[in-house]
Amino acid sequence: MPGSNSRRGFGNIARIVTESVAGFTVTSDISSVPNDFLATNRPYAIVNCTGEPAGQFQQRSATARGGFVLDPDLGELDELVRAAGGAPDPTAVARKEARDYLLGPRTADPAARFRAELERICRA
Repeated sequence: MPGSNSRRGFGNIARIVTESVAGFTVTSDISSVPNDFLATNRPYAIVNCTGEPAGQFQQRSATARGGFVLDPDLGELDELVRAAGGAPDPTAVARKEARDYLLGPRTADPAARFRAELERICRA
């Protein structure tokens, strides 16, 4: 049936929106949004609109390396939703590496890290 593919696609999009609105995950293009979301340590997806293979796309962006890559077929969508629901997350290690690279390593007391950096800047 011609309409069945569009309904199936709409169902996938509805699931993305539902999960994103619930705050479990975020789906975005390559922008600053996923970088900000990295601080939550939750799974996220980057939409690959380039047409290049996912691995090649991830090589060009630390943000993409830390998340699921959604190609036009939405092949990674089910895995993203499972990871957001608490299933084992194959992107967890890469996400931590991306978070540390883009945001700096996590500390037990972020305010202390901020004060130390502020003091360093003021001494300069």
